[in-house]
Amino acid sequence: MKIKILRFVPLYVLAFLPLFSLAMTSMAIGLLLIYAIWHFIKTDARKLNLIRFRTSLIYALPFFLYIIALLWTQDMKKGLEIVGRMVSILIIPISIIGLKPFKKVESIYLFFKLYIISSFVYVLVTMLFLFLNMDLILNQPNSYFSVLTLRNSIDNIPLIGEHAIYFSLFVGVALLILYYHRFKNKYVNVLFGLTFLSAIAIASSRGVIAGLVIVSIIIVFQEVKSHKKAIFITIGLILGILAISFLTPIKSRIDEILNTKNIYPVGLQYNSFNLRVAIYDCSLKIINRSPLIGYGPGDVQNELNECYKKFDTEAFTKITYNSHNQYFDYLASFGVLGTLIILFAFYYYYKIAVKGKNRLYLNFLILFYIVFLTENVLYRNSGMVLFVTFNCLFANLILFEENLKNLTNI
Repeated sequence: MKIKILRFVPLYVLAFLPLFSLAMTSMAIGLLLIYAIWHFIKTDARKLNLIRFRTSLIYALPFFLYIIALLWTQDMKKGLEIVGRMVSILIIPISIIGLKPFKKVESIYLFFKLYIISSFVYVLVTMLFLFLNMDLILNQPNSYFSVLTLRNSIDNIPLIGEHAIYFSLFVGVALLILYYHRFKNKYVNVLFGLTFLSAIAIASSRGVIAGLVIVSIIIVFQEVKSHKKAIFITIGLILGILAISFLTPIKSRIDEILNTKNIYPVGLQYNSFNLRVAIYDCSLKIINRSPLIGYGPGDVQNELNECYKKFDTEAFTKITYNSHNQYFDYLASFGVLGTLIILFAFYYYYKIAVKGKNRLYLNFLILFYIVFLTENVLYRNSGMVLFVTFNCLFANLILFEENLKNLTNI
């Protein structure tokens, strides 16, 4: 019995993604691929599903653009490095959708539950680490620097440390899944939900919070039949969020915007808000210089770094800043032509969710499409694996339930 259970372990390893280091994530993806190939040869090799493989390739579409863009990339070494990092965008869809290692809907639901549990453990470990470093966090000149130190501490956790934005995304996805796939014990659901909400408030990542608020409002209108009632609930939700904002680190993040004196960073007068303004200014400038096919992923950062030199501040010499906008990154890397192809893929995911009438999938996509406006989520390994894994799992759920020919005829 134990041997039989161990055989399925590779199928669920990625459910513990929040607790993995970069090396462990790569191993988990490799195990999933090996298991998927082995299981496919054993059970499905004689009945190859071409529609599933076509769907898996569409889900992997962005990866092929990284390969094509090598044709005009000047920094080939950097370009190949990025392609190597993006190979998960190809492996995961082929493994999950094409090779179909998940045979039942229940097996995907189990993956969801394991992910929720691992996210809960991740939050507890993070909270403990923050508690042990509380003296350092509180011993700062003002609340802004305390929040900055707190957010940096989340990234400094040994082995599993992540930037506050990606920490928030991990937890936000767990919270969204928990809403649709609750545990039998209601007290467990309440405990997990409140813990996740507290973690998101502490991390205070504005883009993720904005995405979750918008998704929450959408859920209200999806679930509540009366529009008047939905409007009242939405107003109450917004008022509640505003009240909480004044009692958590979110307040400091809002004050940062309201109290910024310089729209662009100058000297030592810089923060995450005016740095973003400068970053977006440079992103748009380099996009306008090569609008059709972009620069290739290997050259985008070099172009940005060159543009940053015009700002009279040392901020851009201390840290390397990417475009902080997934869509800007695609425009700079692949130009308008390549970005339209990727937007087609994003639209395809959306149509699958709508045709499959899967609200969880639809709201998951909305959350990420909003966060893409403020972060290069798919550039960092953890964000990319998180999005691609669940994107494929949700699609697989719908492929179980719908007629493939009707569903994929988009």
